[in-house]
Amino acid sequence: MVLSTDDARIAEAGREAGAEVPFLRPAELARDETAMIEVVLHALDWLAERGDPVDALCLLQPTTPFRRPDDVDRCVELLAGSGADTVLSLRRIPDEHNPHWAWEMDGSGRVRLATGEAEPISRRQELPVAYHRDGAVYVTRAAVIRRRRSLYGDVVVGYESPEPRWVNIDTEEDWRRAEALLGQGAAADA
Repeated sequence: MVLSTDDARIAEAGREAGAEVPFLRPAELARDETAMIEVVLHALDWLAERGDPVDALCLLQPTTPFRRPDDVDRCVELLAGSGADTVLSLRRIPDEHNPHWAWEMDGSGRVRLATGEAEPISRRQELPVAYHRDGAVYVTRAAVIRRRRSLYGDVVVGYESPEPRWVNIDTEEDWRRAEALLGQGAAADA
């Protein structure tokens, strides 16, 4: 596992946890507005330039800390066995947030269904199961990342995260939720 960071303290903590930290990320790739794909390409290029190219990359973002090793293993296995370009972890969307019931509003206040359909599905029981990417695990073939400058290929396979706990830490409120989950013992086996 390779850890990409620009922070020496994080690099040291990563080494202590068993991660390989062969470089410190350049400052221009450590800004709030830096696209993740640029960080990923930097790591792929750095490894390839030193004779250690990879066939696929598994991205584990620190903002989604409650993934389990088994989830990562299953995503990697799915990539290897499915022929997909990308495997990503997903969480089921509650029915009340299903895209078939989601509306978009234009500047004048007029709305249309996000799916483009003329009418919403009227009964909850008829809604198709929908998912959102949870950000916990992305596994993508390196050739796809380089060719498309994206973590998403033409063939994307989903892995439904079985764990009921989840948080994507982007705000102080998210951080408090993560702490609450830890306090409840929800992440004891993470």
